[in-house]
Amino acid sequence: MDKLEKQKLKLQEKRRRERNKQIQKSAKRLGDRLERMTVFFGVFLCLLVTVMDVLEARERNAQKDGGASED
Repeated sequence: MDKLEKQKLKLQEKRRRERNKQIQKSAKRLGDRLERMTVFFGVFLCLLVTVMDVLEARERNAQKDGGASED
């Protein structure tokens, strides 16, 4: 009986370690995916701000040119 209990405890410990490994792997994958998404979102935001700045600059230049030609 004692031997069986030790084997059972060993098996439970092994299963627990395996489960923990799987959880750590999936958490790492999730963290990596989150990091990639964060980087992508940051780059996307920078590009969006740059495009908005360029469009605003064009609009200001067009207004200046339009205003100068009217005078």
